[in-house]
Amino acid sequence: MCISPEALEAIREAYVACVGFMTASIAHEIEAAIKDGMFPEVVIDAIQQTGNAPRPSPYYLRTILRRWRRDGILNADQLAADKEKHEQRSTPPWWKSNPALRYEQRPINNDESLFTDLSAYLKRRKSDEKPEASSL
Repeated sequence: MCISPEALEAIREAYVACVGFMTASIAHEIEAAIKDGMFPEVVIDAIQQTGNAPRPSPYYLRTILRRWRRDGILNADQLAADKEKHEQRSTPPWWKSNPALRYEQRPINNDESLFTDLSAYLKRRKSDEKPEASSL
């Protein structure tokens, strides 16, 4: 696959902006991905995903590129399909999967004792606090 110098420069700029200094080993990995037919837009997307990682590194990018080549993700359409498939099978966020936070799943009995009337309690408390006569 023939790639334009502008596309190569865009890949290099994306890498430097997202990850840092480009080493020879990651340059060879990107070159191998392009030789296997991966489009520059897909390589740039992999670089951006690497930049969004908690600890961006050339090894993270290498893993993404190798997985995409193994799975045959070479163009933007295949990448979009893979992202959609990944979103469908991914686990929900912790606040949706934590049963303690899902109030709609908690059974609530129709027991009126759960909702006490505080005004009756306060009236009773006030009646218990009768002013004492001072003994002077």
